[in-house]
Amino acid sequence: MSLRIRFGLLAATAVTAVAMFAGCVPMSASGEPTASTSPTEVVTVSPTPAPPVWTVAFGGECDTMLSPSQRSSVLGADTVDADVQRAEYRKQFNTVAFPDKTPGPEGTAGGLSCGWTEQGGNGRWWNVLALPAPLADPQTVAALAEPTCDWSYDTRVCRLGVTAGDLWFLATASPMGESEAAPVDTLRALIAAAAANASSAAAAVPATVTAQRWPIVACAELGDRMKLAEVLGEGYWSGYWEGSRQAEDDVFEYAGVQQFCQYGTGDGAAEGAHYIVSVTSQPGGAWMWSAQDDAVGEVTTVAGAQKALRILKGDPGRGDDVLATDGTNLIRVHVGSGQIAPDIAERAIAALAQE
Repeated sequence: MSLRIRFGLLAATAVTAVAMFAGCVPMSASGEPTASTSPTEVVTVSPTPAPPVWTVAFGGECDTMLSPSQRSSVLGADTVDADVQRAEYRKQFNTVAFPDKTPGPEGTAGGLSCGWTEQGGNGRWWNVLALPAPLADPQTVAALAEPTCDWSYDTRVCRLGVTAGDLWFLATASPMGESEAAPVDTLRALIAAAAANASSAAAAVPATVTAQRWPIVACAELGDRMKLAEVLGEGYWSGYWEGSRQAEDDVFEYAGVQQFCQYGTGDGAAEGAHYIVSVTSQPGGAWMWSAQDDAVGEVTTVAGAQKALRILKGDPGRGDDVLATDGTNLIRVHVGSGQIAPDIAERAIAALAQE
């Protein structure tokens, strides 16, 4: 190959390379290359999911859990709602009560407890509790999978628990005779009817737990935090004056919505002082206090509470009651004799707010 031909091939190759290079570099109108810019990166931000909306099972309505026709079919036509019967009792005996209606503390966990009894309240009382299954105490669920009857004060209560769908149901019957068998067929029928109705009701969703919600504190530890020895004397007791712990106590504590503690005067109490103190804390339960409840007692001041009511009996021996809320939680204090409920309520609120 001649030198001229080789030179021509090299020149052609060089021109081709320049053309290829020029096609890859942005050029200005003057032919000068311009700075290259990367495509703008689009960042997609996923929306923060909204917290689940607190929803009480069956919409908080007992007639949705068990329709009047179902109730009549299972229990008989002469049964009435337990709330109605309790209201009749209060009217008959001229008594008042702090928030005592449906839904109760189980509502904080998305649950619903409904009761029915015979007209006049002299017969058997029936109750069905529905609770989101994940919040049901596993030990209680296992213990009540078969009908069980236990003493509660001076009567027997028969219970049966069944998980159906996303809910755990607890059906109860009382009072039961000492040798009377559990009414298994009726308990199962109540649960079956409620479970069938649950399929067409909105799913139960517990209220969101906030930092302000009180914890469940063991009663003995709570008494120490409250420094009850200053009031009840050294050696005060913690437990039950009468009766015993019930399955519902375990259920509510595990769900984190209620705890009942009772204390009594010890040997070191001042002479003549004898108290039986009941403290019922309901974490997240402030919602149960409605405007209608403001007239139940006299407004009083309790340290740590946004508002508080007191029912003070004229006779100190008849007791002293306080209902108080810090805006998130609810507490009820009953003193069986003596007039120290506000002091006990203050101590309890301070003790429960420690965590």
